[in-house]
Amino acid sequence: MPEFSDFETHPLGKELRKRISRIIWKMAIFQYSRYALFSAQVQILEDLLALEDSLRSSRDQASSLRKKASELAKTSVQSGEPLTDSIKQKINEIQEEAASYDQAVKVLRYGRWLYRYVADGIAWRAYGFDRQAIRAIGSKEPVVFLSTKDGIEKEIMVFKAMRKLGREWLPVMHDLTNCLRTADFSLFKNDVLYQLIELKIRQSAKQSRDMSEKPIGARESRQASRLQLISEHLQTGDLELLDRNLKGGKVFKANVVEKHHYEALSTVIRAARSRRKYGFIEPEHGLMYLAFDTRTHAEESALRSASKYHPHIFDSLFTFQGIIPRFEEYHVSLPITAMRFSPRDMIDILFGRVAVMSFINFRCVEDYCRNNGISLHFDQSGKERKIMVDSKPYPIEVREGIWNRLLYEGFSLQSFVDLTKVTIIESERIST
Repeated sequence: MPEFSDFETHPLGKELRKRISRIIWKMAIFQYSRYALFSAQVQILEDLLALEDSLRSSRDQASSLRKKASELAKTSVQSGEPLTDSIKQKINEIQEEAASYDQAVKVLRYGRWLYRYVADGIAWRAYGFDRQAIRAIGSKEPVVFLSTKDGIEKEIMVFKAMRKLGREWLPVMHDLTNCLRTADFSLFKNDVLYQLIELKIRQSAKQSRDMSEKPIGARESRQASRLQLISEHLQTGDLELLDRNLKGGKVFKANVVEKHHYEALSTVIRAARSRRKYGFIEPEHGLMYLAFDTRTHAEESALRSASKYHPHIFDSLFTFQGIIPRFEEYHVSLPITAMRFSPRDMIDILFGRVAVMSFINFRCVEDYCRNNGISLHFDQSGKERKIMVDSKPYPIEVREGIWNRLLYEGFSLQSFVDLTKVTIIESERIST
């Protein structure tokens, strides 16, 4: 996936930054209320429709220009005469113009993904950060944007009509997101999911809106079946309902207060905007955040200073990752646009003005877990690193989904320990 820095000087890139920043600021000003989340979706929808038109036009223009250059060269060859300098120059000019349209297509494709990444944040907030529900609705192949021209007009009408039911209602349009891929809408009433809606089959997560109308056609039948499986999964936690390869797998609700180091992250982001151009902080022993201004070479100074003040981070095996917008197959990680950052912090990360990194020392994490009652260790013996917990009767592997929250989401070590403890208890209960 490209980064915004690849396009930031392009006129379309500048416009993209301006329009998305405006949406983010408006949601924050209205405190992510139902009004703010709905109106943000309306703006994203309007911008995406315009973007899709521009993308198609740019793609067609590039194709037309290449065809024109090819025909010009072919005509010259058929005449039996070598290409003249003027013909060569004309062909080069046409190809350069086609290349400019190709670049516009790249910017617009990235913009389409980024708009939907902003909408991912809306979906996470609407779902109350329910990772299980988002994973269930998103665990299928990505869909193309949007519906057909005829279909989108109907979707927009339904979308706006649902909001007109009253202030307590909030519809979320799935086609605007990367992370919601089943059905057309989620409808919330007073912040609780009321219904999943598929327009073509009018299917609810609970029941069909009209039981007398049966799905017709293969696609409608598949959608109805999948919605039913999702409904059963959310009630039972049975993972096999979503993926046959996960037979026997269970999702369980962990009664854990999840804490994130948003304040610490905001501190280093502000430091990166200061005269020094970088900052670092260690909110828990062995877990450090570092941020720097990407328009400078501040990362070198930042790493030197961090290694001086926090040498234990680097004196044994450690890992690091960027806390950045991530393109993932199923988008199950908490997106930057759903994190509790100020609009300015969020925008600086989204558009690459500030790079934020998490550093974790393995030995420090092992010590922290051991001191909190978990015999956890990192197994480096195989091709891939495994995180194992010594448990009876069998060792338990901590899957990457929990670990990645530390790297990508600002998850606290204490929350990691609490969640791991619950996982151990549940695993032991299932095995007995």
